[in-house]
Amino acid sequence: MDRRACVLLLGLLACPRGARARPAPELDAPWSAEVSVGYGAAIGGGAGALAVRPSPLVLTLGGAAAIRAEPAVAAHGALVLETLDRGAVGAMAGVRLPRLAGGLRLGVDAIAMMAPYTLVGLALRAGRCVALSPGMRMCPEVGLTSFVEGSDLAPGQVSSQLLLLVGVELDAR
Repeated sequence: MDRRACVLLLGLLACPRGARARPAPELDAPWSAEVSVGYGAAIGGGAGALAVRPSPLVLTLGGAAAIRAEPAVAAHGALVLETLDRGAVGAMAGVRLPRLAGGLRLGVDAIAMMAPYTLVGLALRAGRCVALSPGMRMCPEVGLTSFVEGSDLAPGQVSSQLLLLVGVELDAR
C-alpha cells in the first residue's frame, strides 16, 4: 500500500460517518482596553531584615490583543503610575490567560519603573471578571509584583507589592 492510500484509510477509520471538522473557535474581541487601580502592602528586605508598609497607589492604563482563541491567550501591555507616598512612571508587558476554569484569569508581566528611579521585576495577577454590560467587565484581582533590580534597591535587596486591584475592561472590535 502506498503512503497516500494509508493516510486516506487512517482518515476514514478515525472519523466516524458524518463527522465534520469543527470550525476554529472565534476569538473574543481582538482588542481590549483596561484601567485599574490597586493598593496593598509593600514588602522589602534583604540580609535577614523585613519591612512591611503600605504600598503606593498603583494605576494601570493598558490594553490587550488576543493572539490565540483556544486556549485563550492575549498579549498585554500597560502604562504604570505609582502615587500617594511616592510618584513613579513605568510600563509592563506580558501575557494574559483571560478564560480559565470558573472564569479565572491569570496574567504575568515583566515590569519596569523608569522615572524618577529604576526598578525591574515581574508582576503576577489573578482574578475574575464580572460582566457589567456587553463588552464591559469589572475585574477584581490580587497582584504580586517583585522588583529584583534597579537604582532604588540596595544590593541583594528585593522589594515586593501585594495588591488588591479593581479594573474595568472594555472590548474594542
